[in-house]
Amino acid sequence: MKRKLVSSFVVFLCLFGFVTLHAAESTFDIKAGASKAKAPDKWGFDAALSYNYGVDRFLALGLEPQFQWLNYDAVVGTTTDLNTGVTTNVVKKINVYSLPYLLSLRLRFPNESMIEPHLVVGAGYGWTWSVGDTTTQYSGLAWQVVGGAAIALGGGGEWGSTSSIKILLEVGYRGYKPSKDSVEIDMSGLMTRVGIRFSFGGGGSNW
Repeated sequence: MKRKLVSSFVVFLCLFGFVTLHAAESTFDIKAGASKAKAPDKWGFDAALSYNYGVDRFLALGLEPQFQWLNYDAVVGTTTDLNTGVTTNVVKKINVYSLPYLLSLRLRFPNESMIEPHLVVGAGYGWTWSVGDTTTQYSGLAWQVVGGAAIALGGGGEWGSTSSIKILLEVGYRGYKPSKDSVEIDMSGLMTRVGIRFSFGGGGSNW
């Protein structure tokens, strides 16, 4: 059994290495920033990791796990002071954590400058936890449309366009309405991120 597992793992590594060497440029992105949800109407922390397999110089297929964290005060009721008659809101701290996993199609626009624009469309599935006095889990389909650019370190020209490390800037929109039973929360909203892109591969033809 152990021999079969080891043999399978070696075959996988060989195939992965072959595919990587003969593919167009592939990338691994680390990015973080902020995103906004419609319900609650708040901005929060947003981050993602993205592996993008280069099909050719213009197209890449990606896998992107994302993370969103919102922290806000929710009014859950009111209380009235019997002595003064003053009514005040009862506020509780709520944390909302979301983990969407998306498959993406990335269109790249290579050129000889230090800036390479790109457009990303993606879809997948996500899970959300609303944590207060109790924890409620929601889940549902997610999608995104993102525009951005990778800026090569070291300037423009031929060297800049092939730099293996680039600064990443992205702005986009994520559609995501997870639900539980008949309750739905709208976590859709704008995203803005900065990050670092690591490029590798590109041993085959770019056309």
